[in-house]
Amino acid sequence: MLADPRAHDMVGDFHFQWLDARKYADITRSTALFPEYDAELPESMRQEALRFVDAVVFDDLGGLDELLTASFTVADARIARVYGVTGPTTGWERIELGPERAGLFTQIGFLAAQSTSTESDPIHRGVQLNRRVLCANLPAPPAEVPPLPPAGTGEPQTQRQRINAHTGEGTCGARCHGTMINPIGFAFEHYDALGRWQDTDNGLPVDAAASYFFESGEREYRDAVALATVMATESATHRCYTGHWLEYLYGRRLNAVDNVLVDRVAERSLAGSANVRDVILDIVTSGPFISRSSTELPDETTTMEVAP
Repeated sequence: MLADPRAHDMVGDFHFQWLDARKYADITRSTALFPEYDAELPESMRQEALRFVDAVVFDDLGGLDELLTASFTVADARIARVYGVTGPTTGWERIELGPERAGLFTQIGFLAAQSTSTESDPIHRGVQLNRRVLCANLPAPPAEVPPLPPAGTGEPQTQRQRINAHTGEGTCGARCHGTMINPIGFAFEHYDALGRWQDTDNGLPVDAAASYFFESGEREYRDAVALATVMATESATHRCYTGHWLEYLYGRRLNAVDNVLVDRVAERSLAGSANVRDVILDIVTSGPFISRSSTELPDETTTMEVAP
């Protein structure tokens, strides 16, 4: 099955949904503020993500760990220009990005899609990682949440300082934002609204350090690269990823009966004995998958949404 060329499309489609990459097509930026932007960049962002996934899964035979932490990408000239590295003059090329990037979630497509047109958006970045990578149970936001106060009033503040004042300790948003959303989102504050690296925000030094209570306990990290390494070692991350694959391949939501299979496959993924191809094969060769009736099998041409 995985030797079939169509497997590349299937694996790409799964990760496209996992990343919520349909949002990439809607990314627009002012060329005055972001001279690297042009109308073709969103399509390059989409291609970067798909080509990176293909390189990890099929060229490197890599697992979730590499998807989260690899220091390379596959870039064209547009993508390389945003990263500030030398890229190919034509076509696409595998390039090293160095210690400031790690895997899918420091790629510019994900970062720009989870930003406003002018500013980084730690809240939406944190929500996406909690839900899609950790499968954290975030309650729905309360009705009529007041918007973040506009920037540029009073003393200069970083985006992190503004959000902490609005949703941090002592506010009505402290329970979810202060303990779950903000600590993940703040790790990405070195990346601006286009995903470019930044050392300062509004003229002040960026602070991307935080801590999060994983199943293994509270773990600290200094930035998004360190967070990616931490997440790659957490069992919840591997269970979440495996569960999304099972939902995708079954074409339905998980139920309690699925937990045994998800836990078994996730343990192999965490231990490094199951790459992405193995995760897929473990699911489709499992007894529950094989024993389904033909009426339960999803049409192979059907696009199935990954659970948010």
